[in-house]
Amino acid sequence: MFIDKFTVYIKDTYGKRLRKLTIDADCAIDAHKNALSYCNELLQDITKISNAEKAVVYTLENGFIN
Repeated sequence: MFIDKFTVYIKDTYGKRLRKLTIDADCAIDAHKNALSYCNELLQDITKISNAEKAVVYTLENGFIN
């Protein structure tokens, strides 16, 4: 089982606050799933996820990127 580090950006829906988390996961989908436990689904959105190489693997607008 390979664990990678992902950086997750969580933005308040109605405010300007942006949080940055580092999550260990196997893939971007697992990182997104784990990040959901850190945000309020009514007031916050996961806007971007990047991998350890700083490549963007998820955006709110485009979804998961290969």
